[in-house]
Amino acid sequence: MERISKEERLRLEGMAQAYRIAQTKGMEGLKQDIEMRKATGIPVGVSPSAIDESIRRIKENIVDTVRILAAMTLRDEFGFGKTRLDRFVQRFNLKTECLQEEYVTWEDMTKALKEELGITFEIRKNEDNVTDTQAYRQKRHYNRSEKRAARKFQKQREKKRA
Repeated sequence: MERISKEERLRLEGMAQAYRIAQTKGMEGLKQDIEMRKATGIPVGVSPSAIDESIRRIKENIVDTVRILAAMTLRDEFGFGKTRLDRFVQRFNLKTECLQEEYVTWEDMTKALKEELGITFEIRKNEDNVTDTQAYRQKRHYNRSEKRAARKFQKQREKKRA
């Protein structure tokens, strides 16, 4: 019996994983899983439950750090004491739970702030393709250099005319 190469074994495991997903979630679920793994670079060996757990921990970490940053800002810049900070943290936690339970969306919140206060907030989107972003930045940097050179040349021409 011939030994299976590591690459072939991984390919078979991937096919088995795809088969399990297709059985439980259908072809649409398989398509979503493939797109998610392609976008994130998460290997097939990482289970969906491990991915969900990791995402949950990341979200909790983000909420904790934003809560601390907001509390420090409110204390330092606006003189919030213990009582007002406690009230803020309780409301912040409530809003966070509302988002988690999908009672409200980010879009709902930004729309309310725009309509009621006239303040626009936007959530920056992740770039689909990092190389495209790098190319854009390089192009933008090139354009800046080009503009600087044109201004310098213009100044030199003006000196010669004077």
